Amino acid sequence: MVKTTKSGRVMNPADAHRKEERKREIARNKLERKFTREAVSNRSKPEEIKKQLQELIEVEDAGKLSKAQKLHKKVLQDAYEQALLKKKEEDNKKRAPDGLVGGPRPEDSRYYHPTLNPTGAPPPGKMAAGLVSAPTPANAAAAAAADKLGSIPLPKPPP
Repeated sequence: MVKTTKSGRVMNPADAHRKEERKREIARNKLERKFTREAVSNRSKPEEIKKQLQELIEVEDAGKLSKAQKLHKKVLQDAYEQALLKKKEEDNKKRAPDGLVGGPRPEDSRYYHPTLNPTGAPPPGKMAAGLVSAPTPANAAAAAAADKLGSIPLPKPPP
């Protein structure tokens, strides 16, 4: 069969082949977007995604999957992983007090200024004061050892 262009001219066979491949690629992308939209809408329900994935795995074990089913399986696997990560993050946020997850806030730093220093970083050469953590047993033991060293009499400096 000879392919023709819109104007009626005969198309080069290589161009015709590329055109057919492009048409198939567009159809495949359309199908993938459809599956992705469905999976994203269920992202908050990992159990439902897992159920659909199990159905596809059973079909795969029973026989061969079509290209569309393989694509659907891949999209569902990615969506399931994303749903698990999202659920894990939500659980971590629920456990964290007052929603603080990333450590100290810049607003809590003594060097914070909304326009001049929005990150709350100390000036060059200064230590991060005001952000010191509470003493732990390890820190308490180190402080006690330092006190013992402080009680040792030092020799007088030379005149």
